[in-house]
Amino acid sequence: MLVGFLLVFADLAGLSLYGDMFRMHFSAGQFQVPYDFACFHLAGQFLQYPNAWNPERVQQFCPYMYPPSFLFVAKLLSLLPSVLSYSLWMFAGLAVLAAAAWVVGLRGWRFVLGLFSPALFYAVDTGQTGLLTSAMLLTALGTVEKAPALAGLAASVVIIKPQCGILLPIFFLAGRHYRAFWVASIASCGWLILSVVFFKMVAWHYYFSIELPISRIVLDKPWPQPYQGIMVSVFLLLRSLGTGIGFASLGQAVVSCLCIWTGWKIWCAKMENFPRMVISLVLLFLVTPYGYIYDLPCLGVALCGLGGRKGLLTAAFFALSITLYLPMAMLNIIFGPFLLVMLALVAASYPKLTVE
Repeated sequence: MLVGFLLVFADLAGLSLYGDMFRMHFSAGQFQVPYDFACFHLAGQFLQYPNAWNPERVQQFCPYMYPPSFLFVAKLLSLLPSVLSYSLWMFAGLAVLAAAAWVVGLRGWRFVLGLFSPALFYAVDTGQTGLLTSAMLLTALGTVEKAPALAGLAASVVIIKPQCGILLPIFFLAGRHYRAFWVASIASCGWLILSVVFFKMVAWHYYFSIELPISRIVLDKPWPQPYQGIMVSVFLLLRSLGTGIGFASLGQAVVSCLCIWTGWKIWCAKMENFPRMVISLVLLFLVTPYGYIYDLPCLGVALCGLGGRKGLLTAAFFALSITLYLPMAMLNIIFGPFLLVMLALVAASYPKLTVE
């Protein structure tokens, strides 16, 4: 019971901090949608111009760096006024995340506490994609045994933010979930083809020639930058310690290789669903230099699925850590990789792990 109250306290502390940040959107006398969401909305609006997608127009206003497959989402978001669109975007994200948490087996008060985590509050505050991608990752990882086709479809949706799902094919192959792998592959190809049909090849050409290099330039800027304080990657950790881009890139590459190897070994094993889910999510966020705390609501859900007091205590520690993440970043302290590794170690301590 005490551990449960600790988790409630950590979630409420996160709500207090990120709630204060959310109230800043009213500082101009009326609600202003978050900057990231405004960029999505603007991208969708520019799709209404002749000659399909003209990404240069968006880049004049905001650093839009998403693949053309995300333009399907941006187009839908632009059909309504920005405030109404933002509200529906957040409610829809919460609904699909709640559905995913229910589908993977979370029930009762664990369902509520896992869902409303500080990571979710920050995702709402930024208007980012974290709720949707979290729902898809939970579904892809949590239903692969019982509903491989659903898992494959969910994995394909992560193509809107591919760095979050880069290890999913490896997980499916290692676990011999070939149906999920092929469904994900075919559906992803379908998304790619549709994006070419609707937005033309110029969108993909611009993505690879302009947007990806811009995203790298953004990543390589000297520490500290405002957006760097919400990142959880090894690359940013090393940059915050004063290392150069080359050393930080090498460190990230080594960790990424370890994540691939660990993911293969974990999915070759027979393991309980929630511990494997936690470890897999940790690997997905460590393998990329572009992990952000608004991508982590899925971890709040998965941790509450771990059994016993240890699982709840770990979930409370995670919630409190995300609450303190921004204040600590202001002190030039980044601890995201250490937090993620700790969560994976706790999940790995659960029984019923046997390598085939």
